[in-house]
Formats: sequence, C-alpha cells, structure tokens
Amino acid sequence: MTEMTLQPAAVRGADPRGAAERSDARHPAPADHPVSACERYFRAVRARDLEAVLDAMTPNYGRGLRAMRNDPDFPAFFQVWCDTQGRRVTMLASTVDGDAATVLLDAGRALVQMHLVRSAQRWRVDAEDVQLLRNGAGRRWSDD
Repeated sequence: MTEMTLQPAAVRGADPRGAAERSDARHPAPADHPVSACERYFRAVRARDLEAVLDAMTPNYGRGLRAMRNDPDFPAFFQVWCDTQGRRVTMLASTVDGDAATVLLDAGRALVQMHLVRSAQRWRVDAEDVQLLRNGAGRRWSDD
C-alpha cells in the first residue's frame, strides 16, 4: 500500500492561520473544517474505499464515479484512479468563504487546489484543479 498523508507545511515564524487552521498531530483541524474533509478524502482514496470516496465528494463531483461503478471494468479503473492521487500531500493554505472553501496542496509533482462546499451539513470535495510542476530543465515532470 502506498503512503498518502496530509501534512502541514513547515511553519516559518508565526503562523497567521492560528491553531484552528493548522492540521498536524499537535493541532488537528476541527472535524468540521475543509482540511479535515481533505484528510477524510485522501484516507478513503488510500483505502480504496469507493463508498467513503463518494461520501467525501459532492453529488455532482462524484456523479461520474457513481455512473461508472456498475461497469465490469470499473474495479481496474478505480485502482488506477486511486494510484494517480498524491502519495504524500502537504497542505499549504486554506481559505473559507461561507459555504465554500479552497485548500491548496503540494502533491510532490503537482499543486492541487481542492474546492470544497458545505453539502448536507459537511464539507465535501466539489472539484480538484491540478497543475503539474516543471523540473529543473523546464520540462513538465510528466514529460520525463
């Protein structure tokens, strides 16, 4: 099983977000916080728990997976999909604006913006924007 953890970014000086916004062993994010929702999402992906993954997504965002799950090739697809998620994920920042939030993650070779919304009294992943980073030669990592 690959390791996939959500870790806080290294703190340089004072952390302007305060303890409620940091997520680490000493200062876990509250259960009803977008960072906690991201942690639940990545735990579900790591466990390859389809129902937990779908529960962590908004109905709209999970629509494609729900529609495909009865396909005979879905188990193989879902394994590959889970494998493409970041193995080690570091939270860089989070913002909350009412019932919408964004969590910026460093997934090693990509920066990921997780967009979350409060849905059915919980924070759920509504979209992911992935930007591949470039290596020192100016090429995208995926070109190597």
